[in-house]
Amino acid sequence: MTVIPIPEFAPDLPDVPSSTSDTILNVLPATPISYGPLPSLQAYATALTARCQGAISIKDNTGVVRIFSGDASKLYRLTSASTTPADVKKVGGYTTSPSGVWSFCLFGTRVIATNYTDPPQSYVEGTSALFADCITSGLTSLKSKYVATVRDFVVFANTVDGTYGTRPQRVHWCAINDPTNVPTPGTTAAANALSDFQDIVGDHGQIVGIAGNLGTASAGIFMERAVWRMNYAGQPDIFDFSTVQGARGLISPGALVQFGPDAY
Repeated sequence: MTVIPIPEFAPDLPDVPSSTSDTILNVLPATPISYGPLPSLQAYATALTARCQGAISIKDNTGVVRIFSGDASKLYRLTSASTTPADVKKVGGYTTSPSGVWSFCLFGTRVIATNYTDPPQSYVEGTSALFADCITSGLTSLKSKYVATVRDFVVFANTVDGTYGTRPQRVHWCAINDPTNVPTPGTTAAANALSDFQDIVGDHGQIVGIAGNLGTASAGIFMERAVWRMNYAGQPDIFDFSTVQGARGLISPGALVQFGPDAY
């Protein structure tokens, strides 16, 4: 076999004079003087029974990875002990819109999923066998397109409920340390539990994503034509809201990616 040496990949250096390569595609370093082809993709598990419309990967308390995903009518759980996603939907299943997505977050050992058309769902690792409705007290009619863990709260974004109707510019957070309880806004119970909502009113469109626990904010709220910062302030305001970007927002729902303290 003849090895053809390839100069080191260094596109940041000047073109002339140069002893490096400015473009190398679809290869991995093999030796100090050569590259090899990328390995092909390998299927790990069987497919869902319908098109995947959202997923999250988590670690349990022992460091074992779990993958939760959802399609139009089901939610699934995949563990390292199986190559077949287990159907863990609640009894009766779901009615996710063909253009809708499942949004997931992890709060302690509780996985929360929301799709806007059904009540937010909850699965507690080590306890649950199936998903069940998450909000069991207070504003139980609350639904949302997006959900995120923000400090000691679960925040629902772009909401609809039986009391206030459709609120595409609203974020609504649960009682502190209790995502099963969303007290009726304006009540003493809500004030004591630090639960409330905020409408980010303006011509910047609807909320299309939320990322919690960022490096410079408790959360980032991404709208069609704006980005807002959400920071914990304590009583009586609970959270402060300020504009980060007033003209540009998220290019499309589902385009938000969070990596540690950063959101892209």
